Amino acid sequence: MPIRHFSARLSAISMFIDRAFKVDDTKINSVNRAYTPEEWQRFGAAEHDRATGLLLDYEGIVLRAALSELNSVVEYELKWVVRSIYQKKYGSHRDYRRKLSHKTIAEIYRIIEREFQVKIEALPGFQEVEAMRKVVNAYKHDDGYSGQYQPFLTISIEKKYELDIQMVRDYLQAVEVFLQALPGERLQLGQDVRIKPIRNPAGFGE
Repeated sequence: MPIRHFSARLSAISMFIDRAFKVDDTKINSVNRAYTPEEWQRFGAAEHDRATGLLLDYEGIVLRAALSELNSVVEYELKWVVRSIYQKKYGSHRDYRRKLSHKTIAEIYRIIEREFQVKIEALPGFQEVEAMRKVVNAYKHDDGYSGQYQPFLTISIEKKYELDIQMVRDYLQAVEVFLQALPGERLQLGQDVRIKPIRNPAGFGE
């Protein structure tokens, strides 16, 4: 039985999250080290701060990587649906690849909506997927800044999107729900192999 590409990718992302937070590392484990009062004064506080900073940085990298992969799965599945629409209409591999290459996500939504007479925003999971895309783009282009400001004394400070593992798991579930509801031809595992002819392979015909 064919396996849907996105199902396999989502399972891999879930596995990545689980394994990433089960890592056994001496530097990270030093966060839980017990110090005597003398050790804490001499080097313990500084060592603990370094380990805590390292752990938070590591967690952020894992969560951002997982979100980026989720966003990549969504975008690729959307493009595959449109690719299948274009392939039926235009036939030529070159033609539909060229027509698709510069489409924005909004244009891709409109193509799918016209073809299947649906409203993408009405599909289950859509709102969460859109929220996830904003977070991913914020970290990709602007170090996670959200564009929202919070008053602080006499100034306003721009807030960053805060990430945690439960948020990522919730987004993963929303992506799965959204992609299951998305209409159109779906990519099967191993189906997206790209090929082109080789001119005179291995000296053939010489």
